[in-house]
Amino acid sequence: MKLRRFDRFAARQFLKRHVPESKPAELGQKIEELRGRLYDLETKPKNERIRIWNESSGLLRAIQMRKPALRLLEEFFRHVQLKPLSRALFLCTGPAVAETFVASKFPRARFTFVDFSERMHKLANGIIEQEGLKNVRLVFGDIGQIPIKEKSHDFVCAFGVSLPQLEDSRLVRTAREMISEKPDARFAMEFGRPVNIPLQHCMRLIESKGFEIEKNIPIYRTILKDMAFDVYFTVAKPAQLRPKTL
Repeated sequence: MKLRRFDRFAARQFLKRHVPESKPAELGQKIEELRGRLYDLETKPKNERIRIWNESSGLLRAIQMRKPALRLLEEFFRHVQLKPLSRALFLCTGPAVAETFVASKFPRARFTFVDFSERMHKLANGIIEQEGLKNVRLVFGDIGQIPIKEKSHDFVCAFGVSLPQLEDSRLVRTAREMISEKPDARFAMEFGRPVNIPLQHCMRLIESKGFEIEKNIPIYRTILKDMAFDVYFTVAKPAQLRPKTL
């Protein structure tokens, strides 16, 4: 099947409509500070996680304007085979700028965006209403406690996943619980790892929750707290459960 082509110009115009402008030098410093705060977010108490996540809303949208965000969308359109009537679940969406762009290009597919912050949902809903989208629903819930029927989605996706989130395991486990058993069902994820952590370690964390890695595409390298991080776009399929032997 021919995949829908990624339109870089349309993506850039979409992001401009929904992302506040910032001076590049000032933005760069703020983004590094933000990444430092979000990197180990999953290790913090829930109330603190919500506070930090809410305070990050503006910068999270600003990050979407940078070239790596366009590269992520390009890889998504290249490797994720969304179809009419596909059901796609996006986890930890935040303001959901990139996710809403995807939904706008597949009007006949059905999208569910999950986040645990009411403020983030309000921002996402504003973008959805401004674009006039009727194929997106917002679900309030934390990872591991999502009020959604298991095995109900053909695609489960997550952008901006950190190594602590992978090691925490709830996100990948939730993805495995929610994804259907259809042959074309896929889990798509953007994640970053410190370069001193073997890539195979990250792959094992995903595979241990019942996935088989199909594709692992390097997107870009970034620096956080004087440490280099490689960011990847990974596509995995649900591993087939082996029948129990007597």
